[in-house]
Amino acid sequence: MELGATGATATPDQARVAAPPLPTPPPPPRPPPEVIAGYRRGRLLGTGGMAQVFEARHQHLDRVVALKLLKPQVADEADFALRFLRESHVMAAVTHPNVVAIYDAGDIDGLLYMALEYLPGGDLQRLLKRRGPLPCEEALALIIACARGLSAIEAAGLVHRDIKPQNIFLDRGGVPKIGDLGLARSVDGNDRMTLTGNSWGTPVFMSPEQIRGVGDIDIRTDIYALGATLYTLLTGCEPFNGPTAFVITHQVLSEPPPDPRIVNKTIPAEVAAVIAKAMAKDRAKRYQTPAELIEDLERARAGQRLLHTAAAPLPGTRDAEAASASAPARPRVNRPGAGSTAHATLHIDPLVFKLLAFLLVGALLWGVWYSMQGSVHPLGQAAHSEAAWPAAAGSDAHGRWQDLAIAGVTVRLRYCPAGSFRMGSPVGEAGRSEQESLHQVTISSGFWMMASECQQSLYRAVMGSNPSHHIGPNLPVEQVSWNDARAFCQKLNAQLPSLDARLPSEAEWEYACRAGSQNGPFDDAGMPDQQGWSAQGALNDAWHSDPPEARESEARRCLNSLAHDPHPPSTHPAGMLAANPWGLFDLHGNVQEWCNDAWDGISALGDQPLTNPLGATGRLSVCRGGSWFLPSEDARSAARAGQLPETTRDDLGFRIVVPGTP
Repeated sequence: MELGATGATATPDQARVAAPPLPTPPPPPRPPPEVIAGYRRGRLLGTGGMAQVFEARHQHLDRVVALKLLKPQVADEADFALRFLRESHVMAAVTHPNVVAIYDAGDIDGLLYMALEYLPGGDLQRLLKRRGPLPCEEALALIIACARGLSAIEAAGLVHRDIKPQNIFLDRGGVPKIGDLGLARSVDGNDRMTLTGNSWGTPVFMSPEQIRGVGDIDIRTDIYALGATLYTLLTGCEPFNGPTAFVITHQVLSEPPPDPRIVNKTIPAEVAAVIAKAMAKDRAKRYQTPAELIEDLERARAGQRLLHTAAAPLPGTRDAEAASASAPARPRVNRPGAGSTAHATLHIDPLVFKLLAFLLVGALLWGVWYSMQGSVHPLGQAAHSEAAWPAAAGSDAHGRWQDLAIAGVTVRLRYCPAGSFRMGSPVGEAGRSEQESLHQVTISSGFWMMASECQQSLYRAVMGSNPSHHIGPNLPVEQVSWNDARAFCQKLNAQLPSLDARLPSEAEWEYACRAGSQNGPFDDAGMPDQQGWSAQGALNDAWHSDPPEARESEARRCLNSLAHDPHPPSTHPAGMLAANPWGLFDLHGNVQEWCNDAWDGISALGDQPLTNPLGATGRLSVCRGGSWFLPSEDARSAARAGQLPETTRDDLGFRIVVPGTP
């Protein structure tokens, strides 16, 4: 029963008249056309409040781009359209390898679009979510490259105003590129505009003067944001946090930037000092140009004294104690009646003095004797290389982890527990070879495996060189032979004798690749592209051409034809794709990996149960896993291959294992 306003019973007709009409829902937005200005639209890459970004391919140039489209529902609002157009003009004004390139922009029947450089590596925020805090060497390399891009933005007379991990993108080789210049403006401020209903920055990465809304914002506000980004890459958390934007902005305005070594004690003091100067509250006390920031970042990376600031030790650490000891002594103030004298006197017990002198002389004599032996003590060598095992340890959803730090490079190892599994592949598995017979294998002791393939930064830190063809500090090292990989382990163990690093046996490798899964060729992920990087597009097609015996030569011809492509086939940064259940990356692809075993290339694994097997005969060395050059069937968990120990290829690398328990 319905009641009218007076409480009387309403008739059905009265009730029908009194009811307010239901609002008509707006029609759903129509999808954009399949072809826009010659670009055929593909999958959706991302969406925001103002625009959508699609993967697209130009029909005539065969170029893959990121096609950014202004949403139709905001296209009629002048602020959004003007901002979109300004972004295209700003991007066209900056040409630099570390800034996202723009190829085209326009208006097709009222649909505003931009064709941008396609960057399949995602952004730094996604990288942090997958991997957690980055090793110092890798983080510094990324920020140095971004600072170079920032120099180009400065040279164009612009300020970005929205530098943050989400706006720094990675190409296939791991090269960072600054993008999303929608908030950029000229230094003179003549192009300032109001963005109705939209924030003009991200509070945690905004400088104090940007939050205050001062009118003469300059490049130093971007330097602040880049310092905050470096802090985030090294610690895995933002420098300020709170439940609301108001709380965060209050912290930015009133609290000093936190020392990243409180979160991650492996960060060198020089790097912490660079962050502190970049994030200074007073912009006059920051780096004044990106060039100054680059100089100190490069010197911090090399362990050299900074030019534009001094390294500040963390209170309570050895660095702080050393700094205190080296500081000038404070003058003693004599207070009347306090029993003080005109001169301070240091009193040492004679017996203690004799004992200290005896120990000092003994240490000097031992040092002279040892120096005459023509050798270097392993502990001294390790200290010189700043090696530490473990530098840190913990656990997460993937299990236990430990970090190895050496010469400013930190790498993560994951624990693989003892257990048994079915090694090999069942009859009928696509791509199977007769050398993959199924048999039960027991791994009797747990071991630590490097979470990703050995990166170039680590190889250079240990060996002092980088033989790779595809260059990048966070790319896997390649062009290393089986002999080179073993030499790496030997040199690493010389600096850390307790480590006992080695190449994995192929049984350990397959066991770690399967990570507890007994089914399927590609772990539980279903397809290798989710956890590995194998041949793509035309290269993959070449591997499946006929006749089968000509497939490799056809693939190499295809590779040569793609050499001048804007994005030729190559390795990708370690850890860019998903980890397996044990936290290990790229076992299903990127580069093939050397194992400890020898193999004659003919005999099968056998079908008898084995414990800790290690192939010991044959002139070939085993390599496992797929690569960017090989087809997906070679990325299966059970796929085997063999190469001469002296072989080097640009799709062949390695990772190490370390025995031990958590």
